[in-house]
Amino acid sequence: MKPFWCRFYVLSSELASFEYHGPWWISGTTMDEPEQSIVCAAVMAGDELGAMKILNASFDEGHEMEFWDGASACEADWEPFSERFPRNESWMKWPWPVD
Repeated sequence: MKPFWCRFYVLSSELASFEYHGPWWISGTTMDEPEQSIVCAAVMAGDELGAMKILNASFDEGHEMEFWDGASACEADWEPFSERFPRNESWMKWPWPVD
C-alpha cells in the first residue's frame, strides 16, 4: 500500500452520502448545473484503480462520484495535511501521526 492524492467530482447534493474516514476536503465547486463539489482525498491503496474503488465504496449504495479526475502516487512518508488541507482530529485517519 502506498499513499495517493486523489481528486474527484460529486454532485453537491450527493455529498451527504459520502463517508470516508481518511483525509478529504472539498476544494471548490463547479459552475455546472447541477453544481458539483470538487473533492481532494488522501488514500492508501495498491494503485490508482484501488484508490478509486476505496473512495467509490465510501458512498451509500446507489450513489457514486460523478467524475474521477485521477490520483497521483506520493512518496511513502508523504503527509497530506497542510495549512490549506488541515487535519480534523475527530474523524480523519492516516497511518502515521503529524509531528
